[in-house]
Amino acid sequence: MTAGRLDHAELLDALTTGVVLLDGQYTVRHANVAAQGLLAMSLTKAHGKPFVEFFADANGLPGMLQRARERREVIAEREVGLRTVDAPRELRVFDVTVTPIESAAGDTDLLLEIDDATQRSRLNRDSELRARLDGSRLRSEEHTSELQSPDHLVCRLLLEKK
Repeated sequence: MTAGRLDHAELLDALTTGVVLLDGQYTVRHANVAAQGLLAMSLTKAHGKPFVEFFADANGLPGMLQRARERREVIAEREVGLRTVDAPRELRVFDVTVTPIESAAGDTDLLLEIDDATQRSRLNRDSELRARLDGSRLRSEEHTSELQSPDHLVCRLLLEKK
């Protein structure tokens, strides 16, 4: 940045949140450094290309873009699973916010904010799994103690005698 002059691209590159600017045809006009890292794309290759072209599985992202543009309202989705073309077997999880903005030409462009939620998603899934396992273990222990209760043993002995 030069003294006294704010360069918007440099400002966006300083953010840790991924930011992508799409034009009215959903093609990439700009992607900051964080977005390029998160989505495994370079701005030189992405500029002017359709954004969804960079995904092997866009998992509802095109619909989000269309809704935000048509309704001219902010759309935010948590834990959107995406697979990039460069790593189609790896599911990455993102929090995505799409904000429509009016361009100088009067068209509706879209500003995407992208945060990596993969780690948080894994931690949540692990916590849910542990909670289910603890619940199963508790039910199993209750069932075992029920089978060993004196009343249950007397009933079993009576049934065996008949």
